[in-house]
Amino acid sequence: MAVRAARNASSSAAGGTVGWKLVCEAGMFTSAPGEAMACSPCPRGTFSAAGSDACAMCPRTRGVACTGGVLLPQGGYWSAARTRWGDVPANAWRETVFECLTPDSCVVNANASASRDPASAYACAEGHEGTLCAACGAGYFWRHARCERCDAAALNAAAKTTLWALVAGAALTVALKLCMRRRAGRMLAHLHVVRRSVRQRERRLRARRCRLRLRNRHGADYFDKTKRRKRKRTLQQQQQQQQQQREEEEEQ
Repeated sequence: MAVRAARNASSSAAGGTVGWKLVCEAGMFTSAPGEAMACSPCPRGTFSAAGSDACAMCPRTRGVACTGGVLLPQGGYWSAARTRWGDVPANAWRETVFECLTPDSCVVNANASASRDPASAYACAEGHEGTLCAACGAGYFWRHARCERCDAAALNAAAKTTLWALVAGAALTVALKLCMRRRAGRMLAHLHVVRRSVRQRERRLRARRCRLRLRNRHGADYFDKTKRRKRKRTLQQQQQQQQQQREEEEEQ
C-alpha cells in the first residue's frame, strides 16, 4: 500500500500538540475522514485523486479511462475545466472533455494521472494552441492537418505543393472544358442525325397517308400500272373525240 505522510500544522485547543495525517495517493482513499491511519484502494468502477478522502464513480465518456482506481486521460481530447476530477457531475462529462478536430494536435501531460483537474491533464502538441488545439502558435503554419514550424525548407515545400496544386487544377479545368466541348459536338451531330431521320420518317408517313386517301377514293386498283395506262389511253381518246366534234361543229 503506497501512502505518504503529511504533517498537520493545526494546533489543538490546549496548544502545542501536533498531529499527523495520512495522505493517500491516487487510486486510494482514507478509510475514515479526519485522523485516518490507513489507506484503502478504491472499489472497482471508482477512482480518486491524490489526497482524496473518498472515491468517485468513473466517468462513462470518451477521452478518460479508469484503471486500478486511477483516472487516465487519453490523447486526442481537450478540456478547459478547472473543476476537480471528483467534483465533475456524472451527467456533465460530455460537456467537460471534448474530442479534438485532429487527434494528433491534442496530447496528454506527463503527469496527467496526478492532475487534479481536466485542464491540467490535457495539453496541446507542439505548435498547437487555443480551443481544441485547433490554432497554430507563433512561428507555425498549418499544413497536412497539423501545425509545422515556419522554416525555409517547409515554406518552400508548401509553396511548391501549392504551385503544383494550382497547375494541376488549371490543367484539369482545361481538360474538362475540352472534353465537354468534344462531347457537346458529338451530341449536336447526333441530334442532327436524329432530326434528319425524323424528317424522313415524317415524309414517308405523309406519302403513305396520301396513297391511302387515293386508294380509298378511287379503289384498290388505282395504283395498278397496267390499268392506269389503260385509263390514260381511254382519257386521251375521249379528249381526241371531243376535239374532233368541236372541229366538225365549227366547219358546219
